[in-house]
Order: sequence, then C-alpha cells, then structure tokens
Amino acid sequence: MKKLLLFIGILSLPMVQNINAQSLTFDALPETAELGSAANFTLSYTSDIPVKVGVDLFVFDVDGSGNLTQDWSTWKAGISTDVLPAAGTASAQNITLSIPGNLELSSALASGKTYVWSLTLKNEAGDWITGSQHATTLIAAGTVVNGVHFEGTTAAEVNAGTTVTVAYNYTMLNDGIVKIALSKYSATESWINDVASFIVNPAMATTATPVMATADIVIPADAIPSVELTNGEMYKWEVSIFSPDWASYLSGVKTGVVVNAPLAGLSKNATKAFSIYPNPASGTLHLVGTNVEQVQVYSVSGKMLINAGVTNSLDVSSLAVGLYFIRINNTNVLKFIKN
Repeated sequence: MKKLLLFIGILSLPMVQNINAQSLTFDALPETAELGSAANFTLSYTSDIPVKVGVDLFVFDVDGSGNLTQDWSTWKAGISTDVLPAAGTASAQNITLSIPGNLELSSALASGKTYVWSLTLKNEAGDWITGSQHATTLIAAGTVVNGVHFEGTTAAEVNAGTTVTVAYNYTMLNDGIVKIALSKYSATESWINDVASFIVNPAMATTATPVMATADIVIPADAIPSVELTNGEMYKWEVSIFSPDWASYLSGVKTGVVVNAPLAGLSKNATKAFSIYPNPASGTLHLVGTNVEQVQVYSVSGKMLINAGVTNSLDVSSLAVGLYFIRINNTNVLKFIKN
C-alpha cells in the first residue's frame, strides 16, 4: 500500500468573481477510505452570498517534493450540497461521499499518482469561489489501518466544572496509545495545550472492525471561558492515536467546542447586575443595568464581532442567524440568539 501523502499547499484556480468574506474550512478529512464505503466530511463555510459546498475525488500527479499537480480530467466521484444561505459566521455542513467499489487501490496507481479530496465552495450557478485539495489513500475493504474518529455528535458547547462523555472509535495495526482531550489552539489552529484529557495506554491492536469506546472528560472549573480567550485562541475536542511511548503520532481528528463559565458562576454574574432584551433579537439588543462601561459580542468560536464602549443598546442586525455571547464590563457573560 502506498504511504499516505501529506498535502502541501493549496492549488490555485481562477476566480470567477471577486467576492469578499468567502471561506471553506474543515475539522478533519478521511486519511484513508475503503473502496465501496462512505467517506464522511465536516466542512464549515462563511459567505455573503448563497453557495454550494462540495467534495470531489480526483487522481492527481505528485512531484518529487510531494506537491500536487492538478488534473481536473481525472474526476472519480463527487457530491455537492443544495444551495445554502449566506452565513456571516462559520456554518458546519456534514457531507457523505460514496466511494465507487470499482476504483483502483492507491497501491495500484502508477508511480507519481495519488487520490485527492477536492473541497470546493461555489456560487449558485456552480462557479468556483475557493477550495483546496488534499491527498488520501484508497484501500481494500477489511484492511487494518491506523485511524481514529468521533462516534456520533460531540458536544458543541460545555460548561467549566462539568464532566462530558465523548464517544470515539479507532483501528490500529499494533498496540499503541489513544488520547481524548479538550485542547486549546491558536488562531492558526496550532496546538497550545490540553485542558483536560483521558488516556488509554496501552490501547490494543485491532482488526479492521473499529473498537467503539467512550471517555469521560472532566472540564476544570477554572477553565477560561471561550469568550475570554485572546488572540483568536479557541478550544477543540480531539481524539488521537500514537505508537507506544508516544514515539509517533499516527492519526487524529478534532472539532470545535465552546467552553462556558461554570453554571453557578455564570448565573450569579449574569443576573446580579445586567439583563438583555429582546432575546432572540433581530435588530437592536437592549442592555438593562447601570454603569455599562464596555460591551463585547462574540461568536460561538470565540471571535470578537462587536466591541463597544458605554451603551445600553447594540445594533446586531448585521450578525448572521445563530447563538452569540455578550460580555459586559469584562465580567458578566450572557447568551442571546440572533434571528
């Protein structure tokens, strides 16, 4: 079997129109996929126009440095969402692509060839806006690979001081280590540290059938709430597998999560001095309380969207529909919904 090739760089395609505020990101991509199986993708997009999100499978050339050379004539399979509404904050989309069972295995491809996931964001007419390409490996059904995934849906929002159960599954060629963690990442998505973790050591080698398990993650009561993180930092759930003694990282996936203040502390602070109305709000959000010196609005990913001084009302009409946090005087944190 060919060794999985790491994606290096993003291929460029001509822009069909000059549009701002479009982006397409992902939490994890399938490192391998079995012929005849279904590959699952979690993609997030932002856009100021309605769009389509798609995943396609191609065969590309790879040069001696591991760079991918585009060849759009080698399309193998693909799927696209229906037209999605404009989204000012990241909107997650789950896409499942069926892998044809009659394709060649990666190990049977000619030298210098590799399968590639092509992730695309297109306008309503199907014109390309942005995207990226990432090498992957197609294997035969029943092949044991080093892989790990979340099982079901992970909690998108948690409170400090609580215990959260995370379900996962993994396969490993040899005995190793499994780590399930709540971790902090930088704005560029570089790992900073584990806030809480659950370690399985040793984790036994498996057959091609994944081992299903759960881990109870205890969120520290003093964990910094997402709305108080700085410099674009964020939290993510991650599940990873390693070779014995942590010698090598084998595989892993991660997905975003918002950490709130402890329930008791948040309730006490939020009701002691301030309240907001209406909630949900579509235009103006009013603040009830005295001595409002600073007001900040954050997305669920922890990004500051509004930073205001002394005020008792905020114009939130430009925000996309969804859940937001409002922090008053750097201490009181409340939630509101934009509709």
